[in-house]
Amino acid sequence: MKKIFYVILLSLMPYILKAQTGEVSITQTNNGTNIDVSVFLKRTGGTAWNLGEGSFVFNLNNSAINNSGAALQTKGIWDVANNGNYGGMYTAIYGGVARSVEVTLNTNPGADVPVTSTLVGMIRLPITNPNANHNITWHTTFTAVITDIGDDVALTFVNPENALLPVELSSFTSIINKNTVELKWSTASEQNNKGFSIERKKEGGEYTEAGFVNGAGNSSEVKNYSFSESNLQSGKYIYRLKQTDFNGNIKYYELTNEVIIDVPKSFAVSQNYPNPFNPSTKINFEIPKDGLVNLKVYDVSGREVRTLVNEVKQAGYYTADFNAAGLSSGIYFYSVSANGFNQTKKMILLK
Repeated sequence: MKKIFYVILLSLMPYILKAQTGEVSITQTNNGTNIDVSVFLKRTGGTAWNLGEGSFVFNLNNSAINNSGAALQTKGIWDVANNGNYGGMYTAIYGGVARSVEVTLNTNPGADVPVTSTLVGMIRLPITNPNANHNITWHTTFTAVITDIGDDVALTFVNPENALLPVELSSFTSIINKNTVELKWSTASEQNNKGFSIERKKEGGEYTEAGFVNGAGNSSEVKNYSFSESNLQSGKYIYRLKQTDFNGNIKYYELTNEVIIDVPKSFAVSQNYPNPFNPSTKINFEIPKDGLVNLKVYDVSGREVRTLVNEVKQAGYYTADFNAAGLSSGIYFYSVSANGFNQTKKMILLK
């Protein structure tokens, strides 16, 4: 019986010796280039206590993360900038492989530790291998917290989910048809995958989002995806996928080839769409060389009702918008002329 009592007593010793209790947790955000590790602290016991000193130490995979490149980006309430009783918060390497957020108290009293998780600090670490597990976990031996009166705090450790990005992309290709590009990609497996933003930039420009395709969430099977974009202007384009998981982690996948939209080989005018329409429709046309372009709309009697284009344009693909608000239902004609070429088509306004 005494033996059982001593075993129980020994198991409770850390909590008997440490009058206060708390919980430390980690969250992480991965953008494929850097991983932001945020450290949080909260009080779990019924008695209030103030933070004195704290070493918040976590492990990481040094073959996937540049530990020496760490930078303390955000400092919480236990820093001199927010409370003059504290020293300047800093970060340090432990044992050559772990990383910490360090809190020091210069003058009592310290600041109260809330019962809700409160940010201690956020460290940004460069990623050297985006496809490897980052293995960020608490170093429970080195992590220690004491109150402003010198009491040790018994800590509960909450580790983050692994930061491995969830998608294994097996292919990413493009198909070009005049001024339309179709992107196709496949995944071999997916974990927690929210989806893909398709981003595009013209040579010398900035990336903009062209669309979004939902992911499969979790899958161990091959999944095939596609995205089509029409009415691109002539020029060179670069595409990439911005893959996002449900935790907000992202990774970019670049299309290895440029998408080149050549100038049209001949003059062409497309049927407006939609047709019939009410009240708006679009008219696409192609011009193979620079020149003055006229696009006019006529009613069934031949009276001109609108001039949509009357200017010099470079060779390329164009779309004109026609809003027929204020016009009566009926048959109308649009005529495009450029460089001695002219073509007329019929359209129907149906209100």
